[in-house]
Amino acid sequence: MTSFELLKLLGNAQDSYIMDSRKRPRKAAKPPVLRIAALAACAALVIAAGGTVLYLKPWASSAPTHGSETLGTAPSAAISEDSTGEDLPTAAPSSAAMPESITLLAAAEPPAPPQTDEETSQNWSANAISDDTRYAVNAFSYRLAAKALSGQETSQCISPLSLYEALSVLASGAEGSTKDQLLSLLGQSDTDTLVEESGKLYRVNQKDLGPDLLKTANSLWLDEKQDTGTSVGYHQDWVMSAAANLYCDVYAADFGTEDTAQALGLWISQHTGGIMDSALQNLSLPADTAMAIVNTVWYQAQWHDEFDAGKTTSDSFTTASGEAVTCDYMHMTQSSGSAVVTDSYIKSSIHLSTGSMYFVLSGDGVSVEDLLQEDTLWEIFENNDYTDAQIQWSIPKFETDTMADYADTLKAMGLTDAFFDGSPDFSGIADSALYLSQALQGTHISINEQGIEASGFTALEGEAASAPNDDPEIIEMNLNRPFLYLITSDSGTPLFIGVVRTPVE
Repeated sequence: MTSFELLKLLGNAQDSYIMDSRKRPRKAAKPPVLRIAALAACAALVIAAGGTVLYLKPWASSAPTHGSETLGTAPSAAISEDSTGEDLPTAAPSSAAMPESITLLAAAEPPAPPQTDEETSQNWSANAISDDTRYAVNAFSYRLAAKALSGQETSQCISPLSLYEALSVLASGAEGSTKDQLLSLLGQSDTDTLVEESGKLYRVNQKDLGPDLLKTANSLWLDEKQDTGTSVGYHQDWVMSAAANLYCDVYAADFGTEDTAQALGLWISQHTGGIMDSALQNLSLPADTAMAIVNTVWYQAQWHDEFDAGKTTSDSFTTASGEAVTCDYMHMTQSSGSAVVTDSYIKSSIHLSTGSMYFVLSGDGVSVEDLLQEDTLWEIFENNDYTDAQIQWSIPKFETDTMADYADTLKAMGLTDAFFDGSPDFSGIADSALYLSQALQGTHISINEQGIEASGFTALEGEAASAPNDDPEIIEMNLNRPFLYLITSDSGTPLFIGVVRTPVE
């Protein structure tokens, strides 16, 4: 199937969707059965179905090997005055043009993000997700965090929202047991409900208030594999639904070429404000990829009350192994704060200009690894038994880059049929047999005295401040040992979940 032929399939779309078409040269022949890959980025890059890159590749007689053709790992970022002591950037998307060989087949037309508090409130009302979906997204986030963050040696961060949105695009074209597993994983009863609720989730998590922003974006990259003699046969209804209802830009791609790698990297850069550029330098895509689903999350916020840089001090952080490392701590006293205090953990939060950031410290005799269990994370982040208190904060400045393939994580969460060694059925997407080969996600997060910049997912919900207490309890949140954090949007959606095992990598 050529780009022109695909455009004819999309011919029922509005004129604004259809851009142009160009023929591409044929490549050497490959087997007719193709495997799928999905790309997703969370203010970082997520590869898989959902905030991730999900790859679909040619079917093989034995389990495939990925070799070196994967997304390059972002270099670990050491904490320095240069990286964390300056104001957070307000980077604008790149204006660089796509390579001429890359054809935009359909352009998504999502509503403009709210730019005032009044517009934000109207957007929440118009796109309120159901209680069932809120529960489903939270459950997915905590399950993902428990599987992906535990048992690691370094600081890690994931974007549940990014992966959830990417998987929603993939699930909308699944059939049979593959569809059943995806719907179960995403907590939805049927495909129509999934598409409707995912569209709301996309729209409600958009905001652009100057330096404070939350933006998500989706794209589809389709390789027609016309060189095989058998076209993939992408289905018109699925492609157009993805563009119109899930806001996917749709591109004709030629995987394995430098132009496609450049175009993918450019698209991700444009939708994450250039934050993920270092992670994209070694982007290489297997030539036998048939499709990539890409999601990005770009989040930037300031502390509601800025930390005084003049109070920042250098002090010791004790890692899980008992090693002491030196880092810079930000200090602030929150006179009208609140906290959840149990024998196992202490949880408190700081409001941001858009959303909130929750911090969790383990209790005596409890490690951060003990907290990284699905049921425990649910109890921690859903526990609203707050005590009014004066919170004395000491937070290390940190910067974390994470790049990982979450294919095995998704299998452990019950999604087995979508992969090579299962019974993949994506017949709603294309005529050819496709399977999910990789689920790559990249994230970046950094915090300093001014606020947060992140790529991936995060949702912070603000709460009304309590009336001042004449004699408040004093709670010390000294994050001088491994801790958990959650960033949520104003709508309460979990955008990022992470663990800091050491602020200095």
